[in-house]
Amino acid sequence: MSSNGRGEGSNSRGADIDAQMDRIRRLLAKAESTTYPEEAEALLGKVAELASKFSLTDAEIWAGTSSSGRDSPIHRSISIPGPYAARKASLVGAVAESQGCKAVKLY
Repeated sequence: MSSNGRGEGSNSRGADIDAQMDRIRRLLAKAESTTYPEEAEALLGKVAELASKFSLTDAEIWAGTSSSGRDSPIHRSISIPGPYAARKASLVGAVAESQGCKAVKLY
């Protein structure tokens, strides 16, 4: 099994994915540090392209990087007014799940 936990049969394939994850991390860091919105957008587009090409998830990209600032969950509270609050809350939960997040219903 390769170091990224994907279990490829070839060590070169695992090394290629590891190299691409490093490349993606560098592109993300550059996108976050630039003051030019157009450059950031282009860099993020390349990140999305590479992540899709190699079927990489956000968790895989940031695994083992303690300085990424992505180690702790982000908390957002929203109030869902009536009418149909239960159905709206269900929709919020579905959208959150589709984005790799979790919605917690508090009464």
